[in-house]
Amino acid sequence: MKEVERLTLLEVSQGLCAPGLNEFEFREKNTSVTGDLQARPMPRHGVFQRQKLDDDGITLIDKIRAIDDARISSTNAATRLHESLVTPNCEFSARVAAEFARLAQDEWHPPQRHA
Repeated sequence: MKEVERLTLLEVSQGLCAPGLNEFEFREKNTSVTGDLQARPMPRHGVFQRQKLDDDGITLIDKIRAIDDARISSTNAATRLHESLVTPNCEFSARVAAEFARLAQDEWHPPQRHA
């Protein structure tokens, strides 16, 4: 947790996120005048990735990555997009070539532009 705190403070200093709040501060900042909570807190925890060399070049230390858990707060479900992008795969150029071959067999010619 100390490493997660260090990483969080680093992100705060870089302007990537706001500083953490305790529960009172969180409720005070995010409660509407009607008393409804207007935010979804995301718990943060660390995930061990591997060991790496420390700055001294000798000592092995654990590399921890800070993770914001948006699933447990239902933020992922609330902000889910109902569309997705699909990129062409390795078959794309083969399919284009096959389409050109089919058009060539049908003696199709693209329209000519006239100046």
